[in-house]
Amino acid sequence: MTRPETLAAMWPELMPRLAHRMANAARYVEALAGGPWRLLQGWRTSGVCWRFTLLVESQHQMLLTSAVRDDGALVSNHYWPVHHFFRPEDRCPSAVELGQRVMNLWVDHRTTHETVTACAASLLRHADRLGTSGDRQRKTCP
Repeated sequence: MTRPETLAAMWPELMPRLAHRMANAARYVEALAGGPWRLLQGWRTSGVCWRFTLLVESQHQMLLTSAVRDDGALVSNHYWPVHHFFRPEDRCPSAVELGQRVMNLWVDHRTTHETVTACAASLLRHADRLGTSGDRQRKTCP
């Protein structure tokens, strides 16, 4: 660390920022419950939410992502399975499928209650429009 004084100056902001992220994640849970996705809530037990993550139950995830981004929401998705980097010869179909379903929504200090509400409304509206009501066959991990 080249500037420890930066960490020292920002340390008092850590707990309020974590609380803000947790509150935004809880808002997403409330607004998105029952949609064509699985809400991942590991942040509840860890106490830290970097991004709010859901698994989209649709083959139209990229169209959904684009539509929500066009509405101004910050969304990221498609995460490469770790075995692609370390043991690409391994067959991990569940990891590949899960990586394609990940959708992350922002919860950071720039994200407001209104931002969460607008993003959730956009997701629900476009999921309904695209007919993404769980059209992907669910698979279980062995």
